Amino acid sequence: YFIQSNLRMGELSDLRVILDQLADANTSDSSVSCLQTNFVHIIKLHGDRVFQEIEPLVIFEKLATQLNSQVPKIRANVFRCFTLSLPNITYKHVQELHIDLFLVRAIDTGGGKDGNEALEGVEALKFVYNLAKYGKLPRSILFSLLSLVRTPSKENYKKCATAIISCYALSQPTCFIENGGIKCILEAIAMGGEYKETEVLCQVFMFLFNNVSTRNFVHVQNDIGFLVASLSDPFFILYEKKSENKKEFDYAEERAVWLNGCKNAILSFCRTWPGLYTIELVFKEMMGALTKPFPKIQRTVVQCFYEMLNLKQPTNLESFEKALSSIIDWQQNPDWSICDSWVVGEAEQILLPHHVERPNIVEIYHATLLALILSVDPKLDSITHVAINGEKEEAILAAILVGELLHLINKFNLISEQHIAHIQPLLVAAVSVHKGFGVESSQCITKLLNHRQRPEPFTLMSYQLSLIRERVLKFKRGINPNYQYQYHERDDHEEKQHIRFIENTKVFAEEDVFKWDWKTIASVLELGFFRTQQIDETCVRFLKRVMEPFSSKFILSRIPYYDKTTGQGNSAMYSGVGIALINLLLEIKCSSSEEPKNLIPVFLNNMTIELKKAKVGSGIFASTSLRSTLVSDYFFMIGTLYSDVDGNKYLKNSNIFETYIELFEKAPDKDTIMKCVLVSLLYGKENITDAIFSTILHRGSVSIRVFAIKFLRTLIRTGYQNFEKFILPMLVSQLYAYNTSDGEDIVEESLTVLTEACQDQECLEHLFEMFPALIHLGDKGYELVLRFLSIPRGYSTLKSVGFVDTELEKWKRYKSLEYVRKVETTILEALTGFERGDASFKTSEIRLPKYCFTPVHLYGEMSHLDCGIERLQEEGIFTELDEMLQSKDILEIKAAAWAIGHIGASCYGFAKISQFEFVGKIHKLAEGHENLSVRGTCVYVFNLICKTESGCAAVEQFSFTASRKDFIHHFSICQTNAKKANTRFPPGSFTSEIAGNRQRSSTLQPPRHKTHVKNRSLGESQLNAIIQSASNPQTFDSKETQPGEKIGLCIANDVKQFFSIDVRFKRPQFPELILAKPTDKDLEQLLNLIICLSSTLRASTYCAELEELAKSKKHLFSDIRNYRIVHQLMSRYKYRQGTRRFIHKLFDTAVKSSSVSRIMPKSPSLSSIGSSNSAVFS
Repeated sequence: YFIQSNLRMGELSDLRVILDQLADANTSDSSVSCLQTNFVHIIKLHGDRVFQEIEPLVIFEKLATQLNSQVPKIRANVFRCFTLSLPNITYKHVQELHIDLFLVRAIDTGGGKDGNEALEGVEALKFVYNLAKYGKLPRSILFSLLSLVRTPSKENYKKCATAIISCYALSQPTCFIENGGIKCILEAIAMGGEYKETEVLCQVFMFLFNNVSTRNFVHVQNDIGFLVASLSDPFFILYEKKSENKKEFDYAEERAVWLNGCKNAILSFCRTWPGLYTIELVFKEMMGALTKPFPKIQRTVVQCFYEMLNLKQPTNLESFEKALSSIIDWQQNPDWSICDSWVVGEAEQILLPHHVERPNIVEIYHATLLALILSVDPKLDSITHVAINGEKEEAILAAILVGELLHLINKFNLISEQHIAHIQPLLVAAVSVHKGFGVESSQCITKLLNHRQRPEPFTLMSYQLSLIRERVLKFKRGINPNYQYQYHERDDHEEKQHIRFIENTKVFAEEDVFKWDWKTIASVLELGFFRTQQIDETCVRFLKRVMEPFSSKFILSRIPYYDKTTGQGNSAMYSGVGIALINLLLEIKCSSSEEPKNLIPVFLNNMTIELKKAKVGSGIFASTSLRSTLVSDYFFMIGTLYSDVDGNKYLKNSNIFETYIELFEKAPDKDTIMKCVLVSLLYGKENITDAIFSTILHRGSVSIRVFAIKFLRTLIRTGYQNFEKFILPMLVSQLYAYNTSDGEDIVEESLTVLTEACQDQECLEHLFEMFPALIHLGDKGYELVLRFLSIPRGYSTLKSVGFVDTELEKWKRYKSLEYVRKVETTILEALTGFERGDASFKTSEIRLPKYCFTPVHLYGEMSHLDCGIERLQEEGIFTELDEMLQSKDILEIKAAAWAIGHIGASCYGFAKISQFEFVGKIHKLAEGHENLSVRGTCVYVFNLICKTESGCAAVEQFSFTASRKDFIHHFSICQTNAKKANTRFPPGSFTSEIAGNRQRSSTLQPPRHKTHVKNRSLGESQLNAIIQSASNPQTFDSKETQPGEKIGLCIANDVKQFFSIDVRFKRPQFPELILAKPTDKDLEQLLNLIICLSSTLRASTYCAELEELAKSKKHLFSDIRNYRIVHQLMSRYKYRQGTRRFIHKLFDTAVKSSSVSRIMPKSPSLSSIGSSNSAVFS
């Protein structure tokens, strides 16, 4: 075609001919496609030169003539040409040429089965997206996009429409409001949808509320009340009472969607700082809904509270006991089977960080949210009402929620101690006197509080590590690691009691081991009968009988890892008995009886035989068995021997370590074997186990090396003693893996673990002595280098090489502003569905992280030293921060606030910021700044300042309460339950006797919090004090404030007043739709039916009438001008996506006909343009 027409691709001189031929109705479809492609090349090559001589309106008119083509690809190419012509094409052009009509049609009808129709819809959405960046969008397009958001299908189109609406609202907020954008967003949210789309729309709404220029257009009471109307909707309540009619059931399905949208909206609002200023109204509506006797609404509200506070929801609601069992974090989880997250995922979820230096953003958010809940319902009457009077499942959910809230109230110390001490007994008493589930709810709350007061969570791994740690500590204190018990003679009464206990285990009575009472067996193994000078024959027979299933019958290979019927893991019952038995055999090795000594070597020989079978993928250690049964717990039993002197001898004689190394090379599933071996041994003694770990860490696959690094974090969180000798060198050696292929994941995980470990200053000093290359390893490596500035040697060294001078200059110029973006991105990732560097979103089913700490700040690290404070003073940093606080730039204000907070987090720094009265200035911003996100930043800054005692005292002078409780320290809710907390053991785990042993071992763990003493080695008197304090239950009277720096927490005294804002509502002025009354009665009937379609009650009836009208009055639907009038109605009234497609389908004849030119303006042919215009083409 180009050869015949003498046209060349991309030549600007051919543009006039191309446009004229595009406007020619006789041009074939294939020729039009070629001409459009040529126009695209011209635009790409010459850009704005095309529009300098030729009027843009004329160009766009010629292009728009092909919008009535019957070929979807040609129509898609028109939209592509329009997109490339931006920003030359404006809102005025779109309106004058009626392009919005065809855009709406393409958006509403796009995404069909035909790929070309889908292409047309995509190109239309691209054009609309780019048009929204440059100017105003027609209201009809906005309504079309919102109908897409409300459509359950077309997932990708929904995401695209949501993105366009967000872009339009952020770039043109005033235009967005003038087109009725706020009301449309609220309707889209209320109609319900997936959490990710709802969250984005809620974020847009909060942006408009946070923006000073658009805040007055938001009617808080009406708009927020509209979103939570489903909680008190009379139609929804009507369905709760009547559910027999099929039509009412269908109608209720729609109401259920609205209820889900209400829940998602509440969650999205409460996870943004501007949303907290509107949340009081939401909480009042939620508390009121709990008092109404409608189970579905009650459950939705209670579940909303669970997700707000990041609490684990019970999955098994058959009984209170099973529900409690399903929420305990240390209960065995099916996701913890041998996979990438085995053990390391378990530890990350249930173990607390070893040391914390910076505030936890998630904790601050939860404390603020809980304070707002208590300001609305101080005594939790509404939730207690559901626990007392609700249906079974709702009562279980509410009762557990009450216990969780009481635990959090005590953890955050939100109310006075006397008030807290009385809340729980009063609630339990109130619950117990009512009928129904009152007594069970009371017991549920009490049990949950006892669980939450345990000093450490339980898992098989942490239990085994605690036993190992106990032996190591005793060895360090000079005590013989062999257990020397005070043996005593038994009397007749003890002998009879002993025999009765053994009989109750059914070990001798039953041949089937699964009929034994394993809980009783665990209790018997912990009794003192086996620790006498002479073990009788009954004891020996009992030990041999219990050892037999583990040694020869391999019982663990027949037990699934997770029992789906009970919802619990099986390790605590069976594997726990095996570990307890190994420990008992090690303890009684000094007995005169020889037979128990032979049980361990026999066990090891059998294990060695089975391990050798794994070389060919057979035996009990085969891949399928390892991943689905408890066979992996045999490695824990073997590892228990390694922590004992005689146990080491047994291991060496059995050659088990050599078998391990052979399996690393020859086993088909060697990665799984490596994981099992890795987590079961004791390290740091510079012997074969260290060599095994080093082999795995340096020669294993990438996934195994990442797993090993994560396991090092597990050792850190369990208070491992040999950190500087074993863990730290291992981590540093992995920092150089970036030179290898696939080494990025290894380096990234190593930096993550090092960052957590170096929150402790002693670990940081050890790392500096090794002086690894960190500055080139990205943000985490850079932050570790900044941490060196907080120690004297690190500061002097970095200063001598010029690092301090260079960084100070960078932070003064631009890095302070970059820090604001970085910390707010961190907050977004922690509290919302945003994920950095990924187009996907989290869902509401994924729980928020437990910990999210503020990034490292240069000024904050330097302020830990007096020489660093002096240097900041010399550079004029404090004067500059004072000026930035008075700036009108929001980013500069936040940068100054964060810098002040980090400086004030240290003793030296707080003394300096006090001279400039920065605390008072921050408080003024927190209470009166017009930007709500600035107020939120100031609250985070106050929490930073609360790290010191002086900072707490200063904050409390400004109507804030500073809680100086360390975030890993838990106090008892009620003194009456405190003693029981240390003796009770969770259901499905070991019995109370084993729990007592667990408590004894946990008391020997050194404290995790940072103290003000530079030398952190524990002496004999200090260790005894720790043991004594850990063995006694904590009460409110025993709470003391320790000197030094700790993690603080501050909450406004009157949160209701603090989160109140005066908004004077200003009603936006919407352009009115003025249509002349049609003279044709048929047209009037058509328009009336189109308007009636906006109602969903009788939509099917009106559709049938329109179809009949289309058959009898075809001329009405073949006139493009009538289509234009209907299009204007569609920009005034809201229709669902299916209805919109139905309307467009009625006017297919009008669009396909050549009468489209009747609504287009007339323009002359470009070939008649004079020679004065030809210069541009030369």
